[in-house]
Amino acid sequence: MNNTIDINSRNTPTIHQLRRAGWKVRVIHGKYENDEALFDRYTRIELTSPDGKDSFGVANCSKKDQWNRKLGNRIALGRALKDYSTVN
Repeated sequence: MNNTIDINSRNTPTIHQLRRAGWKVRVIHGKYENDEALFDRYTRIELTSPDGKDSFGVANCSKKDQWNRKLGNRIALGRALKDYSTVN
């Protein structure tokens, strides 16, 4: 089975696909403690590629929006992969 991932393809790989291909994926969900902040919650995804290069992406949820874990994962993962493509 071929575990290579094309992060520049049109279809963004999932967290599961990246992990199966040897990437280290850390997902952090949190809530901002400052009541005056514009955002209520966040999702941060940190990636380490099989060759040891790091990148990350963050998705913030406005206080006006309903927080959605899956959507936060998708947005943060897309940003992390974009960061990986531009930095590495």
